[in-house]
Amino acid sequence: MRLYLVSLNGMQPFFMNKGKRTMAERWKGIVLWGTGLENMAHKTDPLQMKNASEGWLADIRGFGPWQTMTMLPEGAESRCWRSSGSTDGVPLVLTGRCSSVMDLAWHFIQQEWLPEWGSVLALSQWSGRGQLGREWISPGGNIYGALRIPLLSPSWANLISLLTGHALIRSFAQAGVEIKLKWPNDLVHENKKVGGILIEEKGNAIIAGIGINLNSAPPSGALRSDHAIAAASLSEFGCNFTPLSLWRELMNHFRSIFENTLLTLTPSAFTGELQADLAFLGEKIRVDEGHRRAYEATVAGISHNGGLILKTDEGLKAIRSGSICYIRA
Repeated sequence: MRLYLVSLNGMQPFFMNKGKRTMAERWKGIVLWGTGLENMAHKTDPLQMKNASEGWLADIRGFGPWQTMTMLPEGAESRCWRSSGSTDGVPLVLTGRCSSVMDLAWHFIQQEWLPEWGSVLALSQWSGRGQLGREWISPGGNIYGALRIPLLSPSWANLISLLTGHALIRSFAQAGVEIKLKWPNDLVHENKKVGGILIEEKGNAIIAGIGINLNSAPPSGALRSDHAIAAASLSEFGCNFTPLSLWRELMNHFRSIFENTLLTLTPSAFTGELQADLAFLGEKIRVDEGHRRAYEATVAGISHNGGLILKTDEGLKAIRSGSICYIRA
């Protein structure tokens, strides 16, 4: 593999024997991956990213200038650009329109390009997916991110999604935005869904998919007929962020919050602390477990294994799956 670094001083080649190792070593800081991949990602470059939306225009300008890096593996051109303002640390990889940011992240992991705590941020998706394989509507201007998180001990295995939600909520707080977690994986602001979390695990890797309605949200007519709560964008509440700047802000806090939680709390202590992040705590909800008639209950907390504790007419119970809908007073 032959690697070229293109700068104002000319093109300088770097020769390495192991292509995968070269990419892993050079992918540091914020990198715009413009190569594209058949059936998975379109080719892109800084100019196309700037033209995608006002938010991306501000981000590409704000994190520039962009230094061109050209890889030539086995004679096929491969291009990427690195932000001159962020050249170190785990990679934050930007990409254009793709099938799914999760699929692209898995591809990078298979190529040994994406280490733990590395992340991928896509412009938009044409086959984005949410919980249970449902479609995640993905217009440009929002956040479609995938973060590789470390493998956890068995005692935390059932709490990965909740732990991810907790770290995100506390990261949002650092950015000045109050977010609550609608069990088990929805991000809520003022009782409206503004994002969601999807956890996937394969082999020795875990990816947290994170979608955030930054500038737009699906209209009610585009949602499932049984959707639990209305969707909204953060911009509707006066939260003016751009995709890359907000993602980087969240990632700057996420890791330390995540790791500190694992170091300082037991799983049972964590589920107790998580109640402060829980949407609709003490409120009436409608519960649909799928196999029985929907019923009303009050949210009472989180069980030690990540289930939702409900107060019903028959007493307390915990559910591990199901859909909940807030009942307005």
